[in-house]
Amino acid sequence: VQLGEGQGVQLPSGRLVVCGWYGYYKTDFDRGVACLVSDAHGAEGTWRIGATMAHPNASRYLEANEVSMALLVNNSILLNARAEVGCTTNPCKPGQSPQGIGGHRILARSDDGGETIVGEHIATDLLDIDCNGGMISLTEGRLQVFSNPQPRPFEMFRRQNITLTTSLDGGNLWALA
Repeated sequence: VQLGEGQGVQLPSGRLVVCGWYGYYKTDFDRGVACLVSDAHGAEGTWRIGATMAHPNASRYLEANEVSMALLVNNSILLNARAEVGCTTNPCKPGQSPQGIGGHRILARSDDGGETIVGEHIATDLLDIDCNGGMISLTEGRLQVFSNPQPRPFEMFRRQNITLTTSLDGGNLWALA
């Protein structure tokens, strides 16, 4: 198992939750987003695998990776993941993106400290060019700020025009800052 690029949060209970991209090699290559949790301040031997992120319309993990996390005002964790299965235009031309991602981010949340992930959906108001992004919470979890490249005109894989997008409602609606 290989784990990469991610970030973590500390809950008021002291629990540490770190989510990131993982790859698992079996007969084929399976990958996605997984959360690791520790209730002992991250001491050696106290980490375990918690939730994994799967696309709601797929029987196997969507190629989500490079996830950002933010702690919301109610202590839920908002996850914002890169979607590797995009297309070259936005919106996608019919048939270009079987999962319907088409140059957008995947959002989800954990309401139980990283044990489960719920509400996975394609965030059509967050563009994604198949690149990592960053997200933080400010004002005690009432404001989320997300940054990533969003070239104008939109073009997949063109890493230009770093953009800040904000949400005041826990990641339901996003607007350019």
